[in-house]
Amino acid sequence: MPNTEFLMRRVLGSDIPRPARRPLTSIGVNFAALSVFATFFGPWLVGELGASAGQASAAYVVAGLAGVCGGYLGGRITDRFGPRAAVHLGAAGQVTGCAVLLLPGVGVRTACVVLVAVTFLQPLRGVAQRIALVDAAPDSRSEELFAGYRLIINVGTFAGPLLGAGLVDHSWWLLHLEVTALYALSLLTALRVPYRTPGAGAPAPGAPDAPGTSGAARPRRSAGLAMLGDWRLYALMLATTSAWTVVYAYETVLPIALTQSYGIAPATWGVVYSLGPVLVVLLQLRISRWTAGVAPRLRLAAGTAVMGAAFLVLPLSAAIGAVAVVVVTFLIGDMVWGPASEDAPLRLAPDAHRGAYVGVLTASIWLGSALAPGLGLPLRESYGDTRLWQAVFALALLSGAVYTLTDVLAARTQPATAVAAADTGSAKDVNSA
Repeated sequence: MPNTEFLMRRVLGSDIPRPARRPLTSIGVNFAALSVFATFFGPWLVGELGASAGQASAAYVVAGLAGVCGGYLGGRITDRFGPRAAVHLGAAGQVTGCAVLLLPGVGVRTACVVLVAVTFLQPLRGVAQRIALVDAAPDSRSEELFAGYRLIINVGTFAGPLLGAGLVDHSWWLLHLEVTALYALSLLTALRVPYRTPGAGAPAPGAPDAPGTSGAARPRRSAGLAMLGDWRLYALMLATTSAWTVVYAYETVLPIALTQSYGIAPATWGVVYSLGPVLVVLLQLRISRWTAGVAPRLRLAAGTAVMGAAFLVLPLSAAIGAVAVVVVTFLIGDMVWGPASEDAPLRLAPDAHRGAYVGVLTASIWLGSALAPGLGLPLRESYGDTRLWQAVFALALLSGAVYTLTDVLAARTQPATAVAAADTGSAKDVNSA
């Protein structure tokens, strides 16, 4: 065991807190299943089942909207019943949905229903998984935990499709069996995760709110009223949606541009893209440790700026070396921005409404996934690739500016009690939002 710990520290650059390892294991298996499902479902739907472009497009649009709803509902369930209920409900639903694909005679309509259901359930359980991760290791910095979270996601998304690529050569049924088995394993590992009961650790009625709230003594309000009255949440939604649009420009728009405009073969892009998970495994915890003393708002702004600036290499050169520079630069920005972004809604939310805040911000991921191709591809077609990359960079700067402005305005309107808490070095200072 000591040798394993030493090897882990040498490879990853830091330790993962022991209490966080069970929830991270479940999360990693979950994302291994999700990555196989997401990677191969489209080719199966269109190529094997013969779905039309219109049917596939409509299914993915509905699935994206379902993801927005799933994130919000997952947050509300987490606040009301605790993360255990949302994680187990989402995991069991995904096992059931994917098991349907093992039945003979599955058609396009049934497959589309499964796509929508699995997509809806992923953010529903995803919100609760992030809350459970923070609860499992309360003595650790939440950003340190989210660095491990992003690392384990990359491990899962790298390992799952590798196995899937081997199985799909034999039959699609075996691929569906892999997805179902991985989701079942994620459910089994989730059963062993310690979960905090609803209301545990929340401020008592009439007591001052936890750091990161207004600091005023007030009765608990409903999650809806709390969010509707918090202007910082709207600002954070704008910044986060903009940042995730930049991320999905890398994930969905960049491969199209590279293969269509710059003459990069899809197989070549696949090799270069595979550098990403390796870099995250090797550097994520190290970068988080190196930047731990930097204010979260600076990491958010700098990370998004670096992500957007990476695309500006392409108008200068599209050689394979330049593409590798784009990948490495983008991922460095992503590793600076990512953990602070995951932690931002928790720094902002009242303790009793953490799930609702994380759920609303989770919707930003799905909005970004729709906006990147929805706006980026028409922009590229009308104005060319260079204008597209300039627009992506401008969007990244907008995200960073909103992060920073939100922090400045929050500091000016912060009540004296919250300022006092900040001066004592509170780890959840409202300024960090």
